[in-house]
Amino acid sequence: MFTELKALPWSEQIARVKDAHTAALSCSGDPLDILDGGTAR
Repeated sequence: MFTELKALPWSEQIARVKDAHTAALSCSGDPLDILDGGTAR
């Protein structure tokens, strides 16, 4: 998963990490799924 994440443009990497962080703090999704391109639930 991290190889694919690193292959993305920098702005997309940052957006996914921020979304994963938000999901982890709010318990509203799977942070690893979000890093892999999923969405917060």
